[in-house]
Amino acid sequence: MTYLQGSVIYLPEPQVTSEKRDEERLRLSFLNAGPRKMNVLGEDDEDEMESVMREAKKQEKRLTDEEKLMQTPMKLIRQGVTIERTAVEHSTSEHQRDATEAEDSRQMDEGPRNENGQPLYFTKENVTEMFGNTESSKIEVFEKLQRSLTLTQLRAMNTTGYTVMDAQQIKLIYGADSPYGNATTYERLRNISTADIPHVLEDTIRNLANEVVAFKAQRENDIVLTPLTLVSVVLSPATASQPIVLSPLLFVPLVLSPALFGPVILSPWAFVPIIVSPRLFSPVIVSPILLSPVILSPLALHPLILSPGALVPFVLSPFVLTPFIINPVALSPLILTPFCLSPFIIVPNVLSPLILSPFVLSPLILSPPAVSAFVLTPYVLSPIIASPGALFAAVLSPSWLS
Repeated sequence: MTYLQGSVIYLPEPQVTSEKRDEERLRLSFLNAGPRKMNVLGEDDEDEMESVMREAKKQEKRLTDEEKLMQTPMKLIRQGVTIERTAVEHSTSEHQRDATEAEDSRQMDEGPRNENGQPLYFTKENVTEMFGNTESSKIEVFEKLQRSLTLTQLRAMNTTGYTVMDAQQIKLIYGADSPYGNATTYERLRNISTADIPHVLEDTIRNLANEVVAFKAQRENDIVLTPLTLVSVVLSPATASQPIVLSPLLFVPLVLSPALFGPVILSPWAFVPIIVSPRLFSPVIVSPILLSPVILSPLALHPLILSPGALVPFVLSPFVLTPFIINPVALSPLILTPFCLSPFIIVPNVLSPLILSPFVLSPLILSPPAVSAFVLTPYVLSPIIASPGALFAAVLSPSWLS
């Protein structure tokens, strides 16, 4: 039997019958004369290997069938067969991967933790708990990719900083079953040969540097059935523009993250401040809102429909073409927030004054205020229809054609 380790082949001493032991040891003495550990691929051993093969060829004619069977490893060497080199690489990469995983596990165990012993870094478990199964599946894809890397690919990563994925790895990342699935990218990468990848990569980098091609952030997938908790969205327009469907949000501040075509549907908000994050074409539909101030964040074409709110002040956040429809509100003042073409329809409100917030062409229909006021808030062409107030006052708030 031949044993392999790395690029090394181990050849044990042949076992023969007692009657032929002396003769066999004489015939194969050249094997015992040299070391039992030989480097198949080393250049220094090339002359020695040629000598071994010539001697084995001479001896072969005098061997019996049983002895020839024992000489099978030498035949493989003589024929230039690299004995299961792929298996050697696989075995080595498996060993290296196991060692890497053990080291990663040790480092993670030694990582920072809070007073309850919970890790202060992302793990598959807390990612699943915080972001849902969609984000967890992305981690699983990269775990599978890491396990599939061959020794050659690991060497390339360590020397060049990147490696080329094979067909199965490309399918794993961009195939139909992957959360990163992209049929166009999958077909394009499948048709590029391994030899062409470095040239394509270099050309792409040069074209980006020369602005021949534009760098465009890829729009991420919709957030569906994925509750978000304790996540900060800062300077991330792509994330803020993702449609959110059936995904409650809790403690998710949006800061400096403009949104375009990012509707929120059937997704309650709580403690989601929107700060310096303008929103366009991003309706909020059947999504109750709690303790989520809107500060320095203009809105346009941003209707709020069937989304009652409490403690949702608008501060320095003008809006236009943003109707409020069937949205009871409480403790939600508008401060320094002018608006236009934004009717309030069936929006009963309590303790929600308008302060220094002039408005135009924005009628109030079936929207009675209670314990509220217009303070220094002039309004034009904005009739108040079927909206009797209870404990309501207008202070220095003239109206024209209303």
